[in-house]
Amino acid sequence: MRLLSFAVGGRESWGAVVGDDVADIGRTLPNYLTLADFVGSAEFERREALVASAIGSQKLPDVDVLPVIPRPEKIVCAVRNYLDHHNEAVASGLRREITEFPPIFLRAWRSLVGHNAPVIRPKVSDQLDWEGELAVVIGTPDEIGDPTALKLETRVNGEIVQQSDTSQLIFSIPRFVHYCSTIFDLMPGDVIATGTPAGVGFARKPPVFLKPGDVVEVEIEKIGVLRNPVVAE
Repeated sequence: MRLLSFAVGGRESWGAVVGDDVADIGRTLPNYLTLADFVGSAEFERREALVASAIGSQKLPDVDVLPVIPRPEKIVCAVRNYLDHHNEAVASGLRREITEFPPIFLRAWRSLVGHNAPVIRPKVSDQLDWEGELAVVIGTPDEIGDPTALKLETRVNGEIVQQSDTSQLIFSIPRFVHYCSTIFDLMPGDVIATGTPAGVGFARKPPVFLKPGDVVEVEIEKIGVLRNPVVAE
């Protein structure tokens, strides 16, 4: 099941994608204002029946796709969690070692944008890099089968710049979730970005960064394609 949050006619809602249809479950269950609320509820067990009853509520081309969880309490990001990316960072001159525990940082939800929404290159820097990542949402069961060998590809203006798979993860998804749970309570709807593989712009010789007018696509096996244009602030 492909869950999503979306906006249509100035109204935010959430549901599931079925082919070219969007099942607007948020309209069916107005007491759950967000997808995160639904994921953390007992109603989540009825998701298949709820989707079936709401298929055809909206058409996918007619909605604006928002971040899956638009305002998560926490966005936990992994640092150099792909072995190939770790190796390229060391080769580029960074002094880094593989640590016993995953290095992490937190990110603000206002920095997220949805599919087809512009990524803004800030005025303060011209070094905007690309990083394709698999994100995990806390509270949902494993909908894609084995997540340990998913192909990941990042393209800039149609050119492949990253091509790897999740078998390169240094810290597996279960281990990462467990580690984060020892630091803070993970809540339904929290997002974990599991890291990016080799191929980032800063490690190239010479370095290459995104510029206004570029289009970035990230494709992950069994999930789909995320596409965003780059614009100047």
